Amino acid sequence: MEGPRAPEEKEYPLLLQFLNESLRPAQKWTIQEEYPTTLNVQQRSNSRVVIEDQKVIAHSILKPLLLKTPTINFKVGAIGSVVTHPSHRGKGLAKKTLVSVMDEASKQSCDIAILWTNLYDYYRNLDFELAASEVSFLINQDLAPAGMGYSFLKTSQVDPQALLKLYSQHTVNSHRTVEDIRLYLKIPQSRVYTAWDQAGGIVAYAIEGKGADLQDHVHEWGGTVPALISLFGFMFRDRLKPFTVMVPSVSVNLISQLYKNAGNIHEGYLGMLKICRPDLLFPKIEKAAVAVGLRDFSIQQEGEATNLKLGADNFQVSNSRDLVKILFGPWHEESLLPENLEKGLSRLLPLPLWVWGWDSV
Repeated sequence: MEGPRAPEEKEYPLLLQFLNESLRPAQKWTIQEEYPTTLNVQQRSNSRVVIEDQKVIAHSILKPLLLKTPTINFKVGAIGSVVTHPSHRGKGLAKKTLVSVMDEASKQSCDIAILWTNLYDYYRNLDFELAASEVSFLINQDLAPAGMGYSFLKTSQVDPQALLKLYSQHTVNSHRTVEDIRLYLKIPQSRVYTAWDQAGGIVAYAIEGKGADLQDHVHEWGGTVPALISLFGFMFRDRLKPFTVMVPSVSVNLISQLYKNAGNIHEGYLGMLKICRPDLLFPKIEKAAVAVGLRDFSIQQEGEATNLKLGADNFQVSNSRDLVKILFGPWHEESLLPENLEKGLSRLLPLPLWVWGWDSV
């Protein structure tokens, strides 16, 4: 048994075969078609495999993302495709590949790692914790206001540059190129909807579905709020069934409009987070604090604990999972800070964080 290690180029077809058989056995498309910027031979150094008898028996992958927010820029390591062959489960192989992937995330200077799972207790044992905010809105009626003058299309034949321009207007986004968008538009089961103004300019887009994942969920969107509301209305008329729109908590204008019209609203978590490099993350947070006027704030690691200081107020966080919730929220679930610190840090924390659906793994 070898690994965990990165697969060699000659082994990469074996890895893709293993992932397709393990994760997409009933689909007409391949898993690499769903994750074209992640699962390709050029990115094999971000995969970790365990190999036995020239067969892949366990795997995890890292996708480094550069995220921009209004207060701070992060490097985030998204982790996915964690799978072990059924005949080798219960031997700790998944954990070994995960630990190796997280080591790689640290080597690549990722501030934090994120993954999406419902195995909360398993990943808490690896110091991940549910954190960051996501608001989901069920659209079960036609939202389109009358007389707005938009026209709509349902097609993936859209200029990637035009979509990238709209996407780049988000205050929280990850770095993308035109080629990234071009590849994303080819993902199977991605339904692309666009809104156009009377002059023929694209003013909004929304993406529903992504291969086997995120069906009936709009995980990507961009444009003006009125155009998006009209576009969601068109989508409901086209689909004739409800769908869910996933929204970051920083999108306050869209959220306020959807609160008026959505059939069901769920305030939840973005995913499970883990701090990888406090030595890189904490100076960024201190810099963000200065930018919002908190010049007497500091965050320092002291052994296994972390000390938060604001003026004369000090608070020590002994649990890294509690620290993730303090830094990224949501705070409405529980108060982990003393009231005076929570109030004083409200201009800085929780830090905004979001990963758009096409970038998830």
